[in-house]
Amino acid sequence: MKQISEHLFAVPVVDEETDLFESLWPLDDGVNYNAYVVRGTDGAAIIDTVHESLSDEFLSAVFQVVRPEEIKYVVVNHMEPDHSSSLSQLLEKAPNAKVVISQTGATLFSLPGDVLPVRDGDTLSLGDVTLRFVHTPWTHWPETMVTFVPEDRVVFTCDLFGAYGAYPDLSADDWDAYLLEARRYYVTVLSKYARFVSAALGKVRALQPKIIAPGHGILYSGERLEQILDLYGGWAENKAEGRILILYGSMYGSVYSKVDSLVHALESMGVTVDALDLSREDWSYAMTFVLGADAVVVAYPTYDADVFPPVRFFLETVKDKGLLAGKPIYVIEAHGWASSEQKIRALLDGLDVREVFSFSAKQPLPLDAIGALAQKLAGIVQQHA
Repeated sequence: MKQISEHLFAVPVVDEETDLFESLWPLDDGVNYNAYVVRGTDGAAIIDTVHESLSDEFLSAVFQVVRPEEIKYVVVNHMEPDHSSSLSQLLEKAPNAKVVISQTGATLFSLPGDVLPVRDGDTLSLGDVTLRFVHTPWTHWPETMVTFVPEDRVVFTCDLFGAYGAYPDLSADDWDAYLLEARRYYVTVLSKYARFVSAALGKVRALQPKIIAPGHGILYSGERLEQILDLYGGWAENKAEGRILILYGSMYGSVYSKVDSLVHALESMGVTVDALDLSREDWSYAMTFVLGADAVVVAYPTYDADVFPPVRFFLETVKDKGLLAGKPIYVIEAHGWASSEQKIRALLDGLDVREVFSFSAKQPLPLDAIGALAQKLAGIVQQHA
């Protein structure tokens, strides 16, 4: 439990058992589920809940600061189970509470208790405290909204501005490490909905909050609040960060030798370059490098006359997330008895594929091809500078 202001209390519950968020993304240090209590002169509201596996800890903390009969509203900003699955247990203890959710949420989901749908901009009073509801659809489900308390200028954003990791006191000592986890959270959870994130970001900025209180991660205020807003703006635009990304796989070394040569050529020109072996790199971390890359080189050997599986599956994922949109893409393919050029072009259909270099033992890559490619990539970085 952490008091945020005279009216507001945070209830961070740390999940140290789940090893994969959404059964996909590694949680080396756990994850927070953050709920909040708003206490006014005319009752109280709970903002979001936590995963049902931690409901006992959550309810115990809530009832340290508010009596069950005082709870007038339980606000559900987002219906995903890590934020809503303790709702029934809470309502059993607070039977007079109404469940507040966006109109879309009320239409899509069956909820327990007395449900109060709210429109964008609607308000509810707790006496000396107001709850204002701002719809932020598709961040990252269609029903999502944020809740704002204007008296304290605190906005509760649920998945927006979240981060992986355990933060029992809702603060981070190592800010750079925290931002990596916030970036990893963005690319895995929200990047597919970047244009909706941009719209939501504008709405949050318009509120001029002093504190951003997300459903995962830490509380943001002061310089860190401004920085996370600015970072989200750049992330949602997939803004070029002045670096080249090479995504590769290599079975017997022929691809790696070309990647190594390209890395050395780029570095000799002063270009920042990241090379990731997709057979070994965790995908959620690799996705953080796709975000913000000025251009992407994809290098792989054919496998069963197709794109090397780790590369193929990763490309399918990041294309679906929208992380490759607008980026120049170059392909280097090594093949034995059959090329997969048509398949990589089909996989990357609709994207800016500039060139495909295909080579084999019988058709080696021209000696100057890597140097010429490095020059083109360096030129792209210079254009963005």
